Order: sequence, then C-alpha cells, then structure tokens
Amino acid sequence: MATTRWKDITDSIEGEIAEGILSPGDRIPTEEEIAVKHGVSRVTAHRAIRELQTRGLVVRQRRWGTIVADRSQVKTKRIGLIFDFIDPEGNFPQPGLLRGIQAGVTDEFSLILGDSQNDPQREAELLTKYSKEVDGIILLPTSARQNTPILQGLAKRGFPLVMLDRVPEGASAPVVLSDNYIITRTAVESLIARGHRNIGFLSFHKPDVSTVRDRHRAYEDALENAGQTPNEDNVRFFAAELEHAHDRRFGQTVSDAVFKMVSRQDPVTAFFCVQDMFVPEVIDACTEAGKQVPDDIELASFNDLSPMILRKPWSVHRIVPRVFEIGRLAGETLAHQMSGMQVPHEALQVHADFHLADLGVTERSGSPGHV
Repeated sequence: MATTRWKDITDSIEGEIAEGILSPGDRIPTEEEIAVKHGVSRVTAHRAIRELQTRGLVVRQRRWGTIVADRSQVKTKRIGLIFDFIDPEGNFPQPGLLRGIQAGVTDEFSLILGDSQNDPQREAELLTKYSKEVDGIILLPTSARQNTPILQGLAKRGFPLVMLDRVPEGASAPVVLSDNYIITRTAVESLIARGHRNIGFLSFHKPDVSTVRDRHRAYEDALENAGQTPNEDNVRFFAAELEHAHDRRFGQTVSDAVFKMVSRQDPVTAFFCVQDMFVPEVIDACTEAGKQVPDDIELASFNDLSPMILRKPWSVHRIVPRVFEIGRLAGETLAHQMSGMQVPHEALQVHADFHLADLGVTERSGSPGHV
C-alpha cells in the first residue's frame, strides 16, 4: 500500500505544478506536513519528495526547504551509453533496453552512444572522455582488469555511473543484470528433467566476465545436483576474438566442435548456449551429422537479440532477459545519482523468463532483487 501512496502524493504535487497552483520558487510542504496531510509515514513522504527530485520538478535549498524548480533554467542532461559493440544491423543495443532507460530517467536528456569495440583501451578512452562531457554513464563493461582503476576513480569522485550485465572485479558502482545463475540453472535442470545426460555447454572464453562465470557455474551445479559429474569433453570455450569475426571462422570452428560432440559413441544430446549466436551453427552441425533439432538434439540458449536469429525459434528453449526492465532500472538508478542521491554500490538482478520450445510454457525465476 505504501508504494502506491507515495506515487499518489507525487502525482498530486506534480499536478499542482502543472496547473500553476505551485510556481517556480514556491516551497512545497515538508515531509512532516505531507505525512500529516495524507496520513502516511515520514518514510512514504520522503519517497514522494525524492521522486519529485528525480523527475527534476523540485530542488532542495539550504535553510529554505524544497522548492519548485524553474524548468526553463534546466539544461538537458547528457547520458553516455557505452557498449562493447554496436550491432551494424541495429539489433544491439536492443530497442527495448533504450526505451527502458528513457522510462527510468523520466526527464529530458540526450543519449550518446559509444562503441568500445570490445577493446579495453577504447573503453578507457570513452570513459575518460565522457566523464568530462556528460552527466552520467551507463556502461556495458569489457571487464578488463586494467580499467578497474578508472572505474574506481569515477566512484571516488561520485560521478554517476551504472553498469549493465557484468560485475568487473574491484569496480564500485551499481550494476543491473539478469539473474544469470538462477535462470541458467533452471534451463539446465529442465534439460536434465527431459532425460538428457550428456549436455553440452558452448561459450566464448571470457574468464574475467562475470556473466560467463555465473552461467558456467550454474551448468556445473545443475549437473552435480542431479548426480552427474560434469564432463570436460562436453564443454567448449571458443576464442573470444571469434565473437566479432566477420568471416566464416566462427561458424566453421563451432560447427566442427559440435559435429564431433554429436557424432561420437556417447553423443551429446542437448546443448546450453551462453549466447544465441551459437544456435544457427549448432543446427547446421547437427543437420550435417544427420540429427534433427529438436527431435534428436534439444537446445537451450540465452536469446538476447531477435528470436529470428535462432532460425527456428519455436524449436529452441529460450532464456529471454527482460531488457526493458533492465533499462528502466538502470535509468532510474542513474537518475537518482544525477539528482545527488546516494545509491548503494550493489547488484540489482532482474529475473529472466525461460520459454520451453513448442510447449507454450514460460517459467519465471522471480521478481527483481539484490545480490
């Protein structure tokens, strides 16, 4: 009930500002006055005023209180969005993520995209440049350890920074990410429950990337919990540079490995793919080996991009991150920092959905939480 009350109070005061009942420079009621007027706690009243601040509608003035902001004097906020790659076809960053960020910021802003090209040096250059030119940064980090001092320096300065998807070692900043461990374990346990004993794991070799580590750990834990010993022959970590190869090296390398895994005497009968770009190559390799997906081989994959990248999305068990919610939470967290609020340096998990192929069943791992 309290969560709706603070929103009602916020909307009420915002309505008075919009109608001119409260003008720029007018003092709004104190937390105590709001609490008495609306019959709520001081905590609820504080939350309502904090939301008005986040929206840029009011500002605090020393010795006077909280007053209505002069919106004509408010400059457009500039937010730097740094990703490790920008998909040339426009699929990444996902439109849902960008819409979520806009919803979370809830203020006028300009968004500046920066492509780190998966290069730590390029990432360092962008972080240094943007920290001088924008009001806040949302970063999908490369997780390169040599850039940790830069991230620590931004945190020490109090520069507004939110990271997405990955938790770089030693970095201090809020992080918004999918529940990689929980949802991966859900997917692998589902494959086990469907009778699979040899389950392959496909990923790029990124030992410093927390996302990869969490998903691999969940895969191993799911097998061990089912009484199965993880088999090293079922796991493939491909060279990280293949992720951005613009030739057939990636496809050929993955297809060759998968072909061997499904053609041996004790074959792999299911695969978990850390990224959806592996799925088309798995399907090609299985077809070459005379096996069909999903009749002979079952696939589960993180589906970060359009489902159509999977070629046969209806035949793949898909983990679908809630990108809008991730963006909204990242934008809201950054907006709080830009308004001067103290935000804990913690990881905020947004639970993903697991869609079973052809069954019309969706498993959800829960609601947003902290880790």
